[in-house]
Amino acid sequence: MTYNETPPISSILSPTETNRPVFHHVNSASEHWRLVGRARQEFIRDMRRLSDCPVNLFYWDYDPMAQQLARDIQSAMTESDWNVSLRPDAKKLVGIKIVTRSPQLHAEEIADIVTFFRAAGFETKVRIRPDLETESIQMFVGSMPGVAHA
Repeated sequence: MTYNETPPISSILSPTETNRPVFHHVNSASEHWRLVGRARQEFIRDMRRLSDCPVNLFYWDYDPMAQQLARDIQSAMTESDWNVSLRPDAKKLVGIKIVTRSPQLHAEEIADIVTFFRAAGFETKVRIRPDLETESIQMFVGSMPGVAHA
């Protein structure tokens, strides 16, 4: 790789060289993980290289950490010129779940998103639902117990 080449999302290293994207841990009454700094910029850059896809981004309504992380993801994707809607959801889940209608629909984009979040230590799953009525990527952000070390 030459100096001018851009590394893929999966190669972002934390300051401790753990091969994980850097997520900032904010100590507060409730713990939050933030997509900020270098990881955010790398995520934005890599999302810009892909086709902009419509994304419906949902977060578990009763978890402030899931809500904040979903807002960070929405902000970064929007800055990457993706069309992203953000909505609360009543379904409780752990980690990140991506739902699509077909394995061929937005395959490269979904693969890069999954690679990024798995490299950060987030449990990330993909489900195929042929009965899904939209071609938009459905992304759900749930609780994140004990993941993503900065």
